[in-house]
Amino acid sequence: MKLFEKISLPLLACCCLTGGWFPAVCRAEGNEAVIQRYVSMAIQGDLTEAAELFSASGAPHDPVLLSLGTQFKQRFYPADDPTEEAVRSSFADGVGRAYRDYWREGLLGPTSREQFEARLEDRLSDLLFLEYGERVQGEDLFTSLRQAYREHGLGFFDSPDPPLRDLFLWQNEEQRRYTVRLTDGVIDLEVRFLDGLLLQGWKDFASLGLATTTGWVEDGLLYCVDWAYDRDSENFKVSYLKHEARHLADLQRWPALDSTELEYRAKLTELAFANRSMRRVLEDFSSKAAQNPASPHARGPGLPLLALVALAFALFADPILASFAATDAVRDAAQELAPWLVLIPFLGLVLIPACVIGATMMFCDLRDKGRLPGLPAKEPVEAVEP
Repeated sequence: MKLFEKISLPLLACCCLTGGWFPAVCRAEGNEAVIQRYVSMAIQGDLTEAAELFSASGAPHDPVLLSLGTQFKQRFYPADDPTEEAVRSSFADGVGRAYRDYWREGLLGPTSREQFEARLEDRLSDLLFLEYGERVQGEDLFTSLRQAYREHGLGFFDSPDPPLRDLFLWQNEEQRRYTVRLTDGVIDLEVRFLDGLLLQGWKDFASLGLATTTGWVEDGLLYCVDWAYDRDSENFKVSYLKHEARHLADLQRWPALDSTELEYRAKLTELAFANRSMRRVLEDFSSKAAQNPASPHARGPGLPLLALVALAFALFADPILASFAATDAVRDAAQELAPWLVLIPFLGLVLIPACVIGATMMFCDLRDKGRLPGLPAKEPVEAVEP
């Protein structure tokens, strides 16, 4: 590998992580690149370029992309109004259709979302009037919907957080209590594990099931999509339990904290406690990173600082993290120091640019002096008298 290429690779990695502006085909090979790009569009809530992505990716010649492109076309450009989830009544089915239509319009036309949300509220108000003979508007509308779904024996969660209003519907739930240790204290909480999901939010709808919201906090309780986690795994204990516990603790202290800040702090909590799952956590951060202020879950891990932290961890932290896996006692002691260990990548923020700049200067100096094999010395430029 040429010296110039060695110098350029760290810069390319930084750009791909922080900006996300390189075409996806530069970051991976084959259909995986297109799928990653599509998922990135989906979780940002903007699929305006998705059809072009599939048409320009050679999808007709790749069975995986052909299948994904067909699913996209059927979902977002249907010949008829689709009914995808089995629900228990025409009222529940009508609410599901209204949300799916709203998501479809909002994902393909993000600049008109206020108009689409107003249309959603009108449809939901009509459905409630037909079912119960009452017409309500605003947040009272969604309170009435929750009560209506309880009467139908279904769980209901609606969230107005950007970029799109969300909805989850489920049939069964199980309650468990946990004591969770965070970097700044211990918190007792209750988790409700959800099963038999009938509607799983706009992110699942947008990504064709490739990415989904698997948990949230509401009224001091944690909700978890049961199929998404092995409850004995570090993935559950760190990426769900500690992540959502951080949300709960932050909301108790600072109720007005915005969604991006909440997500950013939860991601840092994952970094502080991740051990065997560290590489998976970093890959998840980098794949979802995007500078979209309307999408907290994309912007939280996509802040340039956090992306560079992830890069520094990926380059330098493996030997340190490997030592944590020796014994349970060592891991516990390491996690006690976790807030300080998070400082390690910040050193990388200084070291990586310094190394790149230093190597570039050394390369230019050696080239100018003719000390690089195959390259002649640079001829000095003589000053010309005026």
